[in-house]
Amino acid sequence: MKQSEESELLLQPSVENHLLTQLCELQARFLRNHRSGGRMLPGGIDRLMRLDEVLGAIGVSESTIRRWEQKGHFPNRRQIGPRTVGWLQSEVENWIRKRGGAMRPGAH
Repeated sequence: MKQSEESELLLQPSVENHLLTQLCELQARFLRNHRSGGRMLPGGIDRLMRLDEVLGAIGVSESTIRRWEQKGHFPNRRQIGPRTVGWLQSEVENWIRKRGGAMRPGAH
């Protein structure tokens, strides 16, 4: 490769800085998502779990979840739409982790 061809391949400093900044932002977003176990959406937004996912994750009935919510023993649901609710995945996972796998609030 000739000297002139090599110099054409080099990026302008401003373009190089812009690309490096974008790469760093993507890497930071990836690391946040990876550390969160994949529960973060792009932009660092926590993922919402629907009722069927929550029921499957903790293995209790919907009425039990509702009762635990009312007593403050389980994370509160979030209203997504007029007839749709969800739970922040991070809150449900933290709730499970704090119990060490024990599902009943009074088990520990």
